[in-house]
Amino acid sequence: MKRRFLSLALAIIFVLTLVPPVEVHANQIRVTFNGQNVAFPDQGPVIRDGRTLVPIAPVINAINASNPPTALSSEWRGDTRQVVVRRGNDNLTLTIGSRTIATQVGGRSDSVTIDVPAQIIGGRTMVPLAAVLDVFGFNVTWNGAASTVVVTDSRNVATTAPAPTPTPAAPAAPAATPRQMAEAMIASQGGIPGMVPLLHGQAFFNEYLSDNYRISPNSIRSGVIFYVDFALVDDMPADEIAVFELAAGANSTEVANALRSYIQRRASIFAGYAPDSAAVASRGIVVYRDNFIAMIICDNPQAAEAAFLALF
Repeated sequence: MKRRFLSLALAIIFVLTLVPPVEVHANQIRVTFNGQNVAFPDQGPVIRDGRTLVPIAPVINAINASNPPTALSSEWRGDTRQVVVRRGNDNLTLTIGSRTIATQVGGRSDSVTIDVPAQIIGGRTMVPLAAVLDVFGFNVTWNGAASTVVVTDSRNVATTAPAPTPTPAAPAAPAATPRQMAEAMIASQGGIPGMVPLLHGQAFFNEYLSDNYRISPNSIRSGVIFYVDFALVDDMPADEIAVFELAAGANSTEVANALRSYIQRRASIFAGYAPDSAAVASRGIVVYRDNFIAMIICDNPQAAEAAFLALF
């Protein structure tokens, strides 16, 4: 049994979403931070190959205007054609034309693979907004109806003075357990053949977290991993849907970065023997909501994401 789980790990990979090429003109796209519009004085946002690229300075200015505990800053290195974004002791470096972001978060050096690199547009350095802000723990979502990128950081939102009787309200519980969330996402695909659950508390769950994802079991309060049992199907699909409830004090950014590092270690293996499944894996996404994080690899990850978010 243990060997079966470890062999499955070699085939399970996860990368950022890849969608068919499309470009939306800058004047059609807005960016908001904590409900406020971000002003772009000249070059506005554009969408390239399904990713929103923006000049980073106006977004940083909007974030810093909210008086966060730790401000952000950016630096352009013309000799190396690199952009460095910093927040406290954490930083990331993007190189124009490169699909790799070098990160230094929590004292750990790592890298993140992106599908659309930073580039020069209209004389401005444009960076993939979601990939950059995700490293620093911001929530980035796309409101398609309003053509708006919505950026929030609940930990850094300024609040009003406490009421005279400051009894904190208990956080609202989500409408479903991690397993129910994952099952809702699977249902959004019309079902996924061969999917079986590995539940928090079952044998191999913690081993799977630590050995394959390199996530400390102490970071996870509860969760489920739905993977395809190859004995139940004729091919080698890449589909996997996992939902984790983070433990108190766990760093969601570190968990996400651990997943991405795992992806990078396994991606070349999967692509080598199952290119069709690798294409499905390349559409994978990671979604945050409150203290839950979902990893989604399936044919239509956007539908699965909508099913996940609808439960909050």
